Amino acid sequence: MKRTFHHLIVSRLILIVAIFLTFAACSGQSEETSEGQEGASSGDNYSNMQPESADNDSIVQVIATYNPTENRHLFEISNDEIFSGWTTFRFSNASPSDHFFLIFKAPEEAIAAADAANEPLLDHWYNSVTAPFQEEYNPYVIGDIEYGEFVDNLVASIIEKGPWFFDPGAPAMGGPGFTSAGKTSETTVNLTTGQYIVECYVKDENEIFHSYIGMLEHLTVTDEESEKSEPQDEYYAEYFIN
Repeated sequence: MKRTFHHLIVSRLILIVAIFLTFAACSGQSEETSEGQEGASSGDNYSNMQPESADNDSIVQVIATYNPTENRHLFEISNDEIFSGWTTFRFSNASPSDHFFLIFKAPEEAIAAADAANEPLLDHWYNSVTAPFQEEYNPYVIGDIEYGEFVDNLVASIIEKGPWFFDPGAPAMGGPGFTSAGKTSETTVNLTTGQYIVECYVKDENEIFHSYIGMLEHLTVTDEESEKSEPQDEYYAEYFIN
């Protein structure tokens, strides 16, 4: 049983690592690609971008920003406490890099561990998952260790600091996908009551994940239900419902 559990942990982590590295692979050309797209701004003009106004309380505005002085990629979220049910996240990228907005649900075990460590949940997530990933990734990316050793080191570090990440796990709940500089995207997700963490795993030119340098935030979903209805695919609705 112990061996099987370890195998499941390693399998889950390899999948996560693959996702991280896939996201990271797109980051090297982010500024060049974004500047070449129609409608994107360049230089300081990104900071002038403003999100579209929300038409109801079920839309959460998220702006991606960058502080070059402190090298901090950040999310600015209009409301960090939202209703349960269907919520639309409108993601405006006001920075010169590609970003995305991925939502994880924190298990009760993570909340209890944060309380036991006398840490806010966001800090506990950072210390237990975000920081270990970057710290164990560093020797791999510079060639000091092989991929297998990187995975083994990462598994050991997270099991020590945040075992809840593997068991029972922190499921990904979706969110806006890759969004180029100067662009806006949105998606609608169904979130149940609980605590959530949002991150961006794109890397900068120095092989640093954006979540490690600021792009990590905490959302609370309350018991009160959203009035937003489940979205319908327009093609499906037109040809299979009407």
